[in-house]
Amino acid sequence: MNKTELISRISTKYDLDQKSISVLFEVTFDEMARALLDREFIEISELGDFLAKTRKEKLSENRRGETITIRDNHVIRFRPII
Repeated sequence: MNKTELISRISTKYDLDQKSISVLFEVTFDEMARALLDREFIEISELGDFLAKTRKEKLSENRRGETITIRDNHVIRFRPII
C-alpha cells in the first residue's frame, strides 16, 4: 500500500476529505523527520520505535581487495512492537 492508497482508505472509512488527511500526513512525517535529524527518539504505541544512530567509521575491503575507509554515517532504526 502506498501513501495515496492509505489516504484514500482513511478518507473513505472515516468520511473525511482527502486533502485534510494529506496535510495531516505531510505535517506528521515532516515533524518525525525533523525529530530524527535532531537525534530524538520517537515512540508510537502499538506500532514501534524510531531512532537515529550513527555508525562509526571503519575499514573494509572493496571487490579488488583494496582497503578502503567507510565514513561514519547516520541510519534510522525501526523496532516494531510485537
